[in-house]
Amino acid sequence: MSSLLNGLGDAAGTVMNVTSDVALTGFLVLLGLLVVGAPLYMLYAVLSSLRPGSQRSAARK
Repeated sequence: MSSLLNGLGDAAGTVMNVTSDVALTGFLVLLGLLVVGAPLYMLYAVLSSLRPGSQRSAARK
């Protein structure tokens, strides 16, 4: 009986380890996307505001 409980404990520990690894990996991927995406988005916003078509919409406000 105790070996069954040990097996269940080991399985639960493995699942928790895999879950934390997946969570950490997902967090690092999101962080990387944020670090790369934020400057690209700012660059896109600046470039789109410099286009002549966008000044018309700004003048309407």
